[in-house]
Amino acid sequence: MSEETLKDELLSPPGIDKRLIMYGLLTLELTEDEFFYAFGIREKHPQLSSYDALALAIAKKLGFVLLTGDKRLRKAAVEEGVEIRGTLWVFDELLHEKIVTEQEYTEFMKQIKQHNGDDIRLPISEIEKRIK
Repeated sequence: MSEETLKDELLSPPGIDKRLIMYGLLTLELTEDEFFYAFGIREKHPQLSSYDALALAIAKKLGFVLLTGDKRLRKAAVEEGVEIRGTLWVFDELLHEKIVTEQEYTEFMKQIKQHNGDDIRLPISEIEKRIK
């Protein structure tokens, strides 16, 4: 995705697009092949936004794992044979790579559980499994 697309897609919190790029998120220019593939995905999965179709097309064409929590995008990715990961996986990886401690991880999970249902919509059973 281009930086402009990233800015359009990431609305909250303000400035997160710049921070993600600072932390190493790479932006990509869309190839013609990816563009037409995304167009086909959008026709096949009209419930997806244009940006979701573009992200799925890039992941499929470049063999990337798609990070999403969007149910419609996850379903389309499975149908397209694209590997997907979600928000909880990111936290699991932070623990696995020892970027956060067990205590910090558990606190993250408790905070997610406490705010789940507002801006956060994650499977409560999966959150509870991670709280020790």
